[in-house]
Amino acid sequence: MGLAIQMEMRENANEARDPIVGGQGIVSIRWVLCEDDHWCWMRPLSWGVPAWDIPVGMYSLRERVDNLKAAGRGLFLTRPGLGALARQENWSLGWSDPLPGVADLWVSSRLGPYSAVLAGLRSAAANGREFVWLAGGRLVAAALSGESTTRLQSAWQSWALAAEEAGKDPARPLEGFAAGTFCESGQEVAAVGDAVLLIPDPDSAGKAADFVRTWTGWQDLPYLVLNAIWEVVPATEAVLAKDVLQGVGQSAARRPYGLTPTGEDPVWAGSAVWTPMTASEATGRWPGVHILGDPSWVVIGGEGVDVEPGVVLDVRHGPVALGRWTRIQSGSRLEGPLALGPGCRVKAGARLYGGTSLGIGCRVAGEIGETVAMHFLNKQHDGFIGHAVLGSWINLGALTTCSDLKNNYGSIRVDLGFGPVDTGSRFVGLLAADHVKTAIGTLLNTGTCLGFAANIFGTGMPPKSVTGFSWGWDGAVYDTDKAVATAEVVMGRRDCLLTADHKRVFRMVAGD
Repeated sequence: MGLAIQMEMRENANEARDPIVGGQGIVSIRWVLCEDDHWCWMRPLSWGVPAWDIPVGMYSLRERVDNLKAAGRGLFLTRPGLGALARQENWSLGWSDPLPGVADLWVSSRLGPYSAVLAGLRSAAANGREFVWLAGGRLVAAALSGESTTRLQSAWQSWALAAEEAGKDPARPLEGFAAGTFCESGQEVAAVGDAVLLIPDPDSAGKAADFVRTWTGWQDLPYLVLNAIWEVVPATEAVLAKDVLQGVGQSAARRPYGLTPTGEDPVWAGSAVWTPMTASEATGRWPGVHILGDPSWVVIGGEGVDVEPGVVLDVRHGPVALGRWTRIQSGSRLEGPLALGPGCRVKAGARLYGGTSLGIGCRVAGEIGETVAMHFLNKQHDGFIGHAVLGSWINLGALTTCSDLKNNYGSIRVDLGFGPVDTGSRFVGLLAADHVKTAIGTLLNTGTCLGFAANIFGTGMPPKSVTGFSWGWDGAVYDTDKAVATAEVVMGRRDCLLTADHKRVFRMVAGD
């Protein structure tokens, strides 16, 4: 990777960490992280987690906000049934009235993976800039206070009530809420494509000129707004190297959503500082490990990282980040940009290619490329997975393989539950929700979508869309109680509790 690209990445990393700028009229920020009809387009992963908790790049949107807001306050607005898992420090579930002298900074789950953009939104809101950012008529972000934020909350609440009823028919996407109606007195100050920036108070439009210029510049960023789950992989490829560099010198703590450890020291507990290797450290610490490229592009996120002799770390095209207590066994090849969360285990002979980001406690083998996984993925045997987006607590049986390219090199269609949709992409692999299991030798077509707690086995190739709680794929239903019992065993083996709130999520998704 060239020096100019490295410098650009480090500049962007510094921008994302800049404190709130400006001096006059600084106000406190209350973050409001919300999801709306966008969650339907983030299926199947969003069946079990809020859409804003699906990782894109190295982090989920929630984690990016956490990294910025420090000890600030925040609200979670999500679908009924999922919010109970939101026991996060400094976050509250549901709405509370606006606070004097506090600006509500609304961020929708459709905002793309740019920590620097979040920092810019925070700076604008802290300096008293009120705005509404829409894309295709849908909310992306807004900074509001007083009656304006209350009106937006009312619009969101009306949507949430309608969504709860419409959710009983999962075979269709939901309608969005009219995010612009609360801003009827405002004026449009900028537009790029289908993106529009509104200022609620016309008299203040001139004061927001600096923010308007910044906002207009953002519109050139790829995947600034995420439209659907199949954009997670290319968006990750666009930002992963920068995410790793942003971590240098910063805390390596991860904040998994909804997980309760059985002990006091889970693998994600504590914090450390992401530290780049030096050539002498690499030689002395890991004898027999081959680093192709600049050793400083191997970034370590805490204690306990073990790389065995015979491993190749190729950082010529991007950095490799190894979280605390990660173990890489002999004969493996890891190619950057790549990020492995705390407690990951890469088994002997594995090949992990650039554009891959794995969460906490993943155990992987075989061939994996351009794939994003949440937490505790089990893929411990040979088989190819590429251009995939995978939830948590998934077990892929030995030799499970997914196609990510059609034989005719055509655009891939994906069915998220409401009919096939043309993704416009030539590469889309497996999309799998939490608690999916596949049998040994399972073969999966391009763009296959596996629903929450689906158990895949049988003769031949499964259909491209398998509903949640499927037992096989011939219409048999996986009993909810049995699925919950299995999940309790699986999570217990990784020192996590299956709580009553998790059980309610299972029953909500199953329609019990």
